[in-house]
Amino acid sequence: MRTIADETRAAPGAQPLPRISTGAFLVAVLLMASAYFSASLFGLALLSHPNGVAVFWPASGVAVGALLVFGRPYFAPIALGVVIATIFANLSIGRPLVLAPIFGFANAAECLVVAGLSERFLGANLRFDTLRRVVGIFIAAASGTAVGAVIGALTIKYLGNVEGSYLTHWNLWFRSDFIGVLAMTPLILGLQMLARPIPVRDHVEGLLLLAFVSFSAAVIYPSTLTEQGIEVSLPISVLFPPLLLLAIRHPLTYSPIGASLVAFITVASVVAEQAVVTESDILWAQATIVSMVVCSLCLSALIAERRTGEERQRMLVRELDHRVKNGLTLVQAVVERSRETAPAIEDFYPALEGRIRSMARTHSMLSRQRWHGLELGELIQTELAPFQDKAPGLLCGPRVMLSPALAQSLSLVLHELSTNAVKYGALSRPEGRVHVAWQIMPSERETGAKQLVIAWREEGVPIPGQAGPEGFGTSTIRDLLKYEAGADVSLTFPREGARCTIRVPIPANDSKISWR
Repeated sequence: MRTIADETRAAPGAQPLPRISTGAFLVAVLLMASAYFSASLFGLALLSHPNGVAVFWPASGVAVGALLVFGRPYFAPIALGVVIATIFANLSIGRPLVLAPIFGFANAAECLVVAGLSERFLGANLRFDTLRRVVGIFIAAASGTAVGAVIGALTIKYLGNVEGSYLTHWNLWFRSDFIGVLAMTPLILGLQMLARPIPVRDHVEGLLLLAFVSFSAAVIYPSTLTEQGIEVSLPISVLFPPLLLLAIRHPLTYSPIGASLVAFITVASVVAEQAVVTESDILWAQATIVSMVVCSLCLSALIAERRTGEERQRMLVRELDHRVKNGLTLVQAVVERSRETAPAIEDFYPALEGRIRSMARTHSMLSRQRWHGLELGELIQTELAPFQDKAPGLLCGPRVMLSPALAQSLSLVLHELSTNAVKYGALSRPEGRVHVAWQIMPSERETGAKQLVIAWREEGVPIPGQAGPEGFGTSTIRDLLKYEAGADVSLTFPREGARCTIRVPIPANDSKISWR
């Protein structure tokens, strides 16, 4: 379906990627290289495994977070910064020059895959506000780091001359980078959310909870370590209450940051306290990070979804209240005008009943469409349906969707046209016919704008004499759409049959009408 804005905007798939200036490109490369290099030094400090793979690679999460925050225009400079930083970081610990660029390519490739999949399937401006997005970022992180691990493991195995099987190298690379993405990406996205307007009270509460979580983690985790390895004597569940409170109070801001801080402190505690980090130490730290991050983000997403649902429910209640009030006001106006224009009391009830029935039919049709809009052809056919046994109308026009408000107003106009045709016009005899045609045409008022033109034409039953005095039906036809939608309505009664032309303007930035 095509909307009004599509007339002046190309399809998203056809749009070229926005370009950034050379200065912005260079600044992005420098900043990314600096941030990635700093995070890489921390990861390389954890290079305690004999195969030369870090226990935890936070730099991957920093790069993925930056890609998600700044979007596609900055994919190239951020990827280049990752390559440059990886080269310098590897050279700083004495790795061969031939390996460093390949590791840089592997790191850049995995970050681009994670960010590209996230943006493609989860949308830009990623937030952990639904469980689907949380699961989606996990899948994207696993896919991207698996790609990087393939390149890195091949390089370590066949160019680095490191002992161990290829699968062992792949497994360790994958685990360290996957956990790095899970641990650090929420931190970057949480900091981005903090840039939005937030009450000072929420900031104070969030910072206090973060301080408590960080202090508790810094005290708990070192106390679980001994010279022989991990001794889980102190319940780690002490951290769950403050993390749960963060998820409840600040699901999209401080909660992801808190999960990242716990992950950071966990790894730092293991490396700082242990003279020799064993495989069990590594697995314990990685399992703790994954469990903390997954639980925290899932809780945050569930709570954010509940808040969104509650807000939507409140909005629907307000919208329902607004529609009920408008409907009652309209019914009141129809009743009063029908009474004023009815020549006798016996004419009042049938006229009022027909108008209210028309309103009820339109309301039911909109309800079936969940108030997303109503197709014009269906609306016209429904209004003419009660009179099809007298003379079927001929309908012709493209698929046009009307907004709920416009559909309700137009249904009343079509009802009055049909009623007049039954009483005095083409539908009063079997040989009469009603032709209704509609189309989208260029606007006569505004350059580049469109208009919906509806032509009602009756034939087969000549109109005798002059038209009578204008009643409620005629005034509704002439004035209702003019008042509600700024339409031009021409209603004439030549001898061959009634003619009505309705021109509804469609401004370029309006979405009350869409068509195919």
